[in-house]
Amino acid sequence: MDRTMRETYARKPVTDPHIMVAAIGDSKGDQAPLQMTQFEADIRLADGVRSLWLEGNGQGNDGESYGLLPLALALKTSCDAIEVQGRRGVAFTFGDEPLQLSYTRAEIERVLGVRIERPQMTAAEIYALAARNWDIFHVVVKEGSYVRDQGGLRRVVESFKTVLPERIIELDDYRLMPEVVVSTLQVIGGADKAAVAASWGGNASKTIGAAIRNLPAVQDRPSAGGLARY
Repeated sequence: MDRTMRETYARKPVTDPHIMVAAIGDSKGDQAPLQMTQFEADIRLADGVRSLWLEGNGQGNDGESYGLLPLALALKTSCDAIEVQGRRGVAFTFGDEPLQLSYTRAEIERVLGVRIERPQMTAAEIYALAARNWDIFHVVVKEGSYVRDQGGLRRVVESFKTVLPERIIELDDYRLMPEVVVSTLQVIGGADKAAVAASWGGNASKTIGAAIRNLPAVQDRPSAGGLARY
């Protein structure tokens, strides 16, 4: 996290960055499947990160509740940059398991305190709702145990293609997560992908170049605003 913030301030892919960190688990059985810090622009973020509880249970059900974060961004966050300035937020999730493709009314109410009218929400509905104000990317950590299993990478990528067809980042080296985050911010801000990758130097350039090669340019996408009822 420290390196992510230092490189963000050094390279300035966005102006006046405020960062939130979340811990995501499995809403099918974990006690605390979603935890979020406040959005911070200084060392107070470190205090929030230290308060996160890495539950680490896992439910053995071939998936994690990554969709909880975009749902929380859509329904449970308030950001001046979005609401006052009309800018878009950017969010990244990281993991090595498939996306759970639906969330029950009971799960959503228990985790977020939000009651929906229908029995469940699909991941496609959730990501579409969040996409009104947020550009969301998922980083597949290819060193994770699930991905290393036979066919694991294919299952993970296929699950995310249903909601983020052009925003799946396959990362070979987890140690380069900060660089990939900052590089993505630079690319969607209009920077050339090859130049961004080369700027890191050494072996990192090749790894980052491979990770970001399929990113689309989403510069200056307007915020749609508003919320739909579910």
